[in-house]
Amino acid sequence: MFNNAGISAGGMILDQDMEGYFKTIGVDQHGVAFGIMAAGRKMKELGNKGVIINTASVFGYLAYHGTLPIRRLKAL
Repeated sequence: MFNNAGISAGGMILDQDMEGYFKTIGVDQHGVAFGIMAAGRKMKELGNKGVIINTASVFGYLAYHGTLPIRRLKAL
């Protein structure tokens, strides 16, 4: 299973609110964990020795205007 979750509220940091921040964290961080758990449980149920591959975007390494919400998470 290829596991990749990512959203970003975009915009300038001073224009951000905590709702957008928590939404980004919820999808980008928790979404990946939920994907791992769901796929792992299904593989175990089916007796399948599959592979879970977690991918991430370049935003952990590359910055450009308006991408702070996703960059701060991907760099963790």
